[in-house]
Amino acid sequence: MPTVVAQFVKQVDFPGSGCTEEMTGDKAKSLYTENDEQGNTFEIKCDGQLLGFFTKKGGKPVCVGKCIYQWGHNYINKKVLIEIEPTVTAVGDIKIKKPKNDDPKYKIPKEMQTITWKNIEPHGDPPEKGEKGATGPDFVGAKDILWIFDVKTGSYVTQNTENKGRWKKTGDEKDDWSWEVLEQKKLGDPSPSKKAPEDSKLFSMGGQTPTHGERCVAIPPDQFVAYTPAPFTFMHDGVPQTCVARLPVGSDEFEAERIEATVNKTFLFHFEMPHQEEEVITHELLEPPEGMTIGRLTGIIKWRPKNAQLGNHRIVVRHAYRGLTPHIDRFILRVNKGGG
Repeated sequence: MPTVVAQFVKQVDFPGSGCTEEMTGDKAKSLYTENDEQGNTFEIKCDGQLLGFFTKKGGKPVCVGKCIYQWGHNYINKKVLIEIEPTVTAVGDIKIKKPKNDDPKYKIPKEMQTITWKNIEPHGDPPEKGEKGATGPDFVGAKDILWIFDVKTGSYVTQNTENKGRWKKTGDEKDDWSWEVLEQKKLGDPSPSKKAPEDSKLFSMGGQTPTHGERCVAIPPDQFVAYTPAPFTFMHDGVPQTCVARLPVGSDEFEAERIEATVNKTFLFHFEMPHQEEEVITHELLEPPEGMTIGRLTGIIKWRPKNAQLGNHRIVVRHAYRGLTPHIDRFILRVNKGGG
């Protein structure tokens, strides 16, 4: 069965609330570890505070993320390459088998590309009382920080943001409160790229105060544990097939959505990067078909193909982080005749 290597964003879920100041030095505790087929390792550990480390095969661990806020909430994603086996059914549906070396939630990727760690600052402490589903008042002005680490160069950039949010009771226990972000806005431009340090104390705070992230919280995936940010193409009986794929929470089977266009109808596609809302990434089409555009910051492709553009078109998108390794996404977009 033919295989294809596709780029996926994998969302990380881990028990961050178990991290305490006492877990340091020889009492430090590893909370999450993942390897790729290249021999690289990503680890989340508690060593006085919640920390993320990446170790390149044969190298030393470098810090790539941390929790610096009390009750700090953390979104952690990895962009990786995964080998999958897509097929087309008799009725034309695309099915994707589970990758090899599989665990239903986390699969060993062929290669890690980038790691993004977003540390969200809640406003103060959660309410003392409340029933499940209860919410506190809205607050504006909590400061967040995003780190983007590039595996290839060992460098990272930071981006500061500000959020409007509120506390929400998510369970029946006293401490079952989570910070719900309602709105977010970017503060300034991304930082210049820097080499990730071995000493976590030297890891840039992006202008924030380096406090201990007491009671850190990991935010579990809402809908997917893995998804393809860009379409990918594979061949079936000599015909190119293009789709995006998503692995829903709790599932061990991918859902695939075919991507194609129709003559005289507007085609829209959004590159869903794990940190798109911070506008820290830029997009560019390389030699696109006539009339096709892409939002430089949004990553939204828009096109209304004409009759003369029926057939297959090779689409090449370059997306880049400030000072980090640019990435190239390639796929084939088929234009079909309209109905009637």
